[in-house]
Amino acid sequence: MDRRDVGPAAALITLPPTVRVVDDVASQLRPQVAEAGSHAVIVSEAMLVNAGVVRAVAHALNVDVVSIPGGEPVASNVSDLAHQLSRGSADVVVAVGGGSVIDTVKLAARLVADPNGLDSRLMSAAPFPPGLAVVAVPTTAGSGAEVTRTAIVSHEGRKTWAWDESLRPERAVLAPDLTLGLPRSITVASGLDAFVHSVEAATGQRATSAVIDLGTAAAQLIIARLAEVVADPSNREARKDLLIGAAGAGLAIDECGTGVGHAVGHALGSLVAIPHGLAVMAGLRAALEWTLEGAGDRYVPLSDALSTHDLPETFDELLDAVGFKEELSKWNPPSESELIAELASEEHQPMCRNNARPIAAQDHGLLARLTLGWWNQ
Repeated sequence: MDRRDVGPAAALITLPPTVRVVDDVASQLRPQVAEAGSHAVIVSEAMLVNAGVVRAVAHALNVDVVSIPGGEPVASNVSDLAHQLSRGSADVVVAVGGGSVIDTVKLAARLVADPNGLDSRLMSAAPFPPGLAVVAVPTTAGSGAEVTRTAIVSHEGRKTWAWDESLRPERAVLAPDLTLGLPRSITVASGLDAFVHSVEAATGQRATSAVIDLGTAAAQLIIARLAEVVADPSNREARKDLLIGAAGAGLAIDECGTGVGHAVGHALGSLVAIPHGLAVMAGLRAALEWTLEGAGDRYVPLSDALSTHDLPETFDELLDAVGFKEELSKWNPPSESELIAELASEEHQPMCRNNARPIAAQDHGLLARLTLGWWNQ
């Protein structure tokens, strides 16, 4: 497939009726929020509020805006937001931001009746209680958090996760205009996060034929559009396709989970303050030849979809086009021993088991060496 020909890939990504692509968020958001509740509040991070990205949404809904700290979700910030929401009258929370904002809101909105109860519910230890409805309005094309039942959060300095049926937002609104002003580094990191989702969904142990179709279509769309958006940030159609691709990849991983990129990436994220998308891409790419050696058959549908007989070369072409190594070089890697120890943590094992080539304890050392060796090339 010509990587500029995104029509077939886009046609294969069917978004559920709860997810809408809108041309003008200011005029088209209100009915989506009204379907979820009668009294809304907007939650976004301070940078987006101060930059004015949230103004169109706030104007459309004529509601208050709650500002939360930037950066990846932290358990204490989730509890603080849950306390704040519990004291208000809203029955729906509109999360405007990237995956970190959306995950924070997803968790806090379910904890309004128990603001301090996150610890007991991590890694599916206990179900979440009923809470406020969530409308997710992503400003990045990356995590797919707007369509998933998973939320990532740092707890006591470690990156972990929560999963619950109730964590999927009631509505999601994809508005390309809200992504037009993204800094290049965020566009790259978030887009690569979505690409990793698509690859790991299409190749994982729990992948079904439907997930493989969805994951490969999302990979086609993302690989066709991400470099275009990096080269021309004002390309609205390409931005829209990336949002659709990211949502499709999110739907795919919501059905079957992730793999080595997220096992290594989450381990890196617990040790280094590196953007999530860079970390998971580093983990996936560093282990790619090792994974192909032991599970090459699982990558055949992806290779066919991307019209390549050399996936490492195809991945590298994408990474070169978006300047990935330049972005990665801004961060200092952890030590090999730190990474090996972190890979053994309980929270990473579901990803290890689901990888196309399942990862055993004896593989942690090799994966750490591959990741750090590739990082330092």
